[in-house]
Amino acid sequence: MASSSGTKIIAIIGGTGAMGRPIIAALSQTNSYKLRVLTRDTQSEQAKTISKTYPNVELIEGNYADDQCIRKLFTSIYGVFCNTDIWSCGGYQNEIDLGKMIFNIAKEMNVQHFIYSSLDHTQKLLANHGGYRCHHYDAKAIVAEYIESNDPKRQIPWTIITTAPYFENFQSVFLPKKDPADSDQLIFTFPMADKPIVLVALDDIAWFVKYSFENPNKSIGKNYYIAGDNITMDELVRTFSEITGIRAKYDDMPLEKYVETMREKKHIDFDRKENFIGFFQQFLQEKVNRNFNALKTIHPDLLNWRQWLVKTGWKGERGTINTSSDTEFDGDSEFLIKIRKARSFRGEKPILP
Repeated sequence: MASSSGTKIIAIIGGTGAMGRPIIAALSQTNSYKLRVLTRDTQSEQAKTISKTYPNVELIEGNYADDQCIRKLFTSIYGVFCNTDIWSCGGYQNEIDLGKMIFNIAKEMNVQHFIYSSLDHTQKLLANHGGYRCHHYDAKAIVAEYIESNDPKRQIPWTIITTAPYFENFQSVFLPKKDPADSDQLIFTFPMADKPIVLVALDDIAWFVKYSFENPNKSIGKNYYIAGDNITMDELVRTFSEITGIRAKYDDMPLEKYVETMREKKHIDFDRKENFIGFFQQFLQEKVNRNFNALKTIHPDLLNWRQWLVKTGWKGERGTINTSSDTEFDGDSEFLIKIRKARSFRGEKPILP
């Protein structure tokens, strides 16, 4: 549905996070869309920045555990972009339940184009290769498979965009550190041995979302498995030094040791270390693949690592990327309380304290 001015209204879930902000920017480049962005707190720094920067954005305060909030968000809209966050919503089963709920409400309210951000199904990829799981990948993949079970022509028009780790993660969670023995050298510590990892730029995820909304005849019913590069850490570090002129080296840390260094996360229903062992194993065993020729046919300007370094001018400093939205909840938050009540009402065992 279009607004009175003739522009299409798109609701965005996850708009204040690392992925959502470039998508808002991309969709705001033309006068084609008005955006409704769901945020837990309209006074958060991310929300206020979005509101000041983009006059076509309306902020809706609420959370996606509340079905009435989602119904309000989806009233009289054309499309939805949905990116849920396992770390904010309390874990694996919650992300699956909420993803399905959001999609079903969109179907009930006759949304004309539902775009879902997914990830590879690690458990399936590694079923015969160690049986590893990566819960923050698998939850999204299970929701994507549920969406794919719906006829995009007769039930609800949908597009899935299966993404990958961001180049921008090297500005935050994978940030290189100064060599304690040589302050002019950076160390990229990573547990990838000599195997490549699939990566993508946040701006290119945004490009595919915009492309999908602008080309429904091509995108509806499609699952785009996107990435910009498949690169070993040796090559990644060598390219970094070549482009920036900064000396750097790769520290190949054993996987088990690497995951021990990762920060624990409360209020999730899975083991974080086990999760990230599965995350890296899917790349170490080279089970995550992309058709780069096909992707470049759709998006000729798709960035690889070298091009991303040139475009951004990044030289190893911490970036402004925030991998979470403004919905980082504690154990007693209204958001998680709603989830617990919903599961109890359905007769399901609570998965949070």
